[in-house]
Amino acid sequence: MASRLGESGTPPSETASQELAIRRKNRDARRAELRRRAREFEVQGYRLLQAGNYDGAIERFQAALKSYGSRSALWFNITKAHIRLSNWKDAEEAATKALMYDPQRTEARYLRGIARKELRKYAGAIGDLESVLEDQPDYFDALEPLDDAKRRCSSRQTRATADDLWPSGEHEAIDDTEPESDTSDCLHVGDNVPCQHYNRRACGFGTQCYHSHAPDEKSWRDRRGKNVCIHFMMGCCQYSDKKCKYSHVMEYLPPFGWWSKPERKDYIRENFQAADRLEQESPKTLLRRILHSPLPTWFWRDEEDEIASYPVVALPDHLFAPVEYLRSPRIVPPVTPPRPANESFVLVLVLDDPDLFSKVHGHLMSTLKSKTRVVIASNPATALSHIESPGCTAIFLGDVGIARRPNHAVLTKFVDYIKKGGTGVVGGTFSSFVDGDAARTFFKDAFDLPWERGAYFRTTFSRNPSNEIVRRNPSLEASYSMKALHLSGLKPGEAVYHDDDEDEAPVVSTIIGKGRLAYIGDVNGEDDSTTAALALLGLLDAPHPVPTVTSTSTESIRVDLQSFAKPKAASKPFIMVLSQGWEQEFEAQCAELFSQLKERVEVLHGLSIDRILDLLHSPGLGGIFVSSSDILEEENAPLVPALGAYVKSGGILVFGGLFSAHARFDKFTGFIRSLSGFDWSIAACTSSSLVPNGKHALLTKPGAPSLPQNLQTKTLFISGITPDMALYVAANGEQYYKPLKQTTKAPIVYAKCGEGWLGIIGDVNWKKESAQIIFAMFGLKGR
Repeated sequence: MASRLGESGTPPSETASQELAIRRKNRDARRAELRRRAREFEVQGYRLLQAGNYDGAIERFQAALKSYGSRSALWFNITKAHIRLSNWKDAEEAATKALMYDPQRTEARYLRGIARKELRKYAGAIGDLESVLEDQPDYFDALEPLDDAKRRCSSRQTRATADDLWPSGEHEAIDDTEPESDTSDCLHVGDNVPCQHYNRRACGFGTQCYHSHAPDEKSWRDRRGKNVCIHFMMGCCQYSDKKCKYSHVMEYLPPFGWWSKPERKDYIRENFQAADRLEQESPKTLLRRILHSPLPTWFWRDEEDEIASYPVVALPDHLFAPVEYLRSPRIVPPVTPPRPANESFVLVLVLDDPDLFSKVHGHLMSTLKSKTRVVIASNPATALSHIESPGCTAIFLGDVGIARRPNHAVLTKFVDYIKKGGTGVVGGTFSSFVDGDAARTFFKDAFDLPWERGAYFRTTFSRNPSNEIVRRNPSLEASYSMKALHLSGLKPGEAVYHDDDEDEAPVVSTIIGKGRLAYIGDVNGEDDSTTAALALLGLLDAPHPVPTVTSTSTESIRVDLQSFAKPKAASKPFIMVLSQGWEQEFEAQCAELFSQLKERVEVLHGLSIDRILDLLHSPGLGGIFVSSSDILEEENAPLVPALGAYVKSGGILVFGGLFSAHARFDKFTGFIRSLSGFDWSIAACTSSSLVPNGKHALLTKPGAPSLPQNLQTKTLFISGITPDMALYVAANGEQYYKPLKQTTKAPIVYAKCGEGWLGIIGDVNWKKESAQIIFAMFGLKGR
């Protein structure tokens, strides 16, 4: 019996090692197929979610889970779908699983708080929403539901327990995204009863077996794909070796883990038996909860020494370690010498879904890594630090994340990087998930390009011999087939690959400032697209120069008042909107204003400091509408003298929209004083009935606009004004009503500032009547 594989207490023999090597090869092939299948399900789920088919999206995401295991992004999207369907219980459970796989996912914790509030679990809701605000103080969406939960909660329920907050942001993320076996029957479920023959020896029935060979919640998968009894691993299985349906052999588990030391096993067993098991909580889930809770300092103390002393063998254990194996967060890889600060690298930005990008575009990444050093940034902090590195030779945008509001600072740096000589390539999953408005905003407002989302189909595309990239890279394929999202609105020569349509192309490149911006719309990650991407990055035949990156500071901006003073040559008029990364939210929440504004005049978004300064000197600028309170932040301080000079030289600057809802009291006064010299401050935010000031200069001039005579809304009141600055005042009987001569506070202000005008619309609910006031301030005709 001692010689039989899997039943002896001796280490694996040479024959067993050979068997494991074969299984490793089979496992890799099976994983690749499962990854491909899961990716297809996930992409289908994203599209159904965006289309509003929430039941269908849930079905597709769950299919992806079954194909390749759990990931936080999948559970988070399932949560969003359940929230849309008001399935609060399912939403809470899905959000908890999203947090198990990524405890730092703030959005999942916020959605779980919303679901718990609807389920009247107020203590848990308060705990989640307070955690969100503790991590991100500017997460304003959490304020209202938090206040509502506190208002409804009784005094006995306000304190959240550790279980309510589990898993907290300090817990280590679970990683069990891949299957641990290669055999065709390793995931066979059958009747959900464990197959003793499969787990202890071998099952001759394969996928025809009545019982289950698949991983379950009472066992731990080993390197052979057998399911080892969790209770046996802890030393408390109530069944004998012959009666237990799971394996009682631990030789094929990784050598380092909670099971590898008797004192660790004792600690886990004692806590496991003493824990209050949650409703329907499985042994494996409870075990994970214990491992994610604070552990004694001695628990992982010797593991580094164990790893260092473990003999090197032909088959490294990490190749076979089950992915659910939880290693101590204190173990770090061997220290390597620091890289030189100027060592060249390509920066890959994947700020939305790094896992999906790596699955779809694995061939590109492996080839890229064979050509140069690659740095992958999946969060804004890492991205910002590497964009400014002198060694950054090119940037590849792997997904649409950079176009989202939280990553506005990264987009600003990306734009500056390219204009100062850098190379940027937009590709990866960007083309799969960017919609028409987002594409237009990204290319038009950030780079002043007329590119828009074009056709989407598969065909064979050929090189464009008139394109500079093609001429400099003769190794490019003459033609190849791909399914791709085109860009339209191209100029002659911008297409790198094209078909018969000269206005649209799936691979394009153009000059921006001193640098280059390129796009590749392949949605499936074709191997031939890798060659095209290398050419666009300057890594095929002709390298691109390394840019010199400098930072923008207040000292680097010299404001020439005279440059604003004289009217410039006629140009197409436009209004500049400073949304500072909130452009999509502004367009959504102020949809009627935005649509009416675009009917009257062209609207351009200022997304970076350089872009705003360029537009400030444009001859067609008819006014500036500041729709985001981010203008008050220190990073935008260089804009203040330029905006002030613009207004004082005859320009029109108006604040409103999301600015009024989010403006911070403590920053507002200093900002306005620096901008205009006015001593304004925010007095209060309250619901009031507002009436126009008939003596205001805007309403007494010839051809004065017709404005709403009564406006009932929640609004900011601006104090420190003079009566002639108030365009609207509180109606008689309202809290802030005073005779006009005594007015020092007003909800809508429009004041002469030098030769120009400075306006603030305090309406935080953004009533449709406010649009008419905006048009009047900018001198645009109403309907």
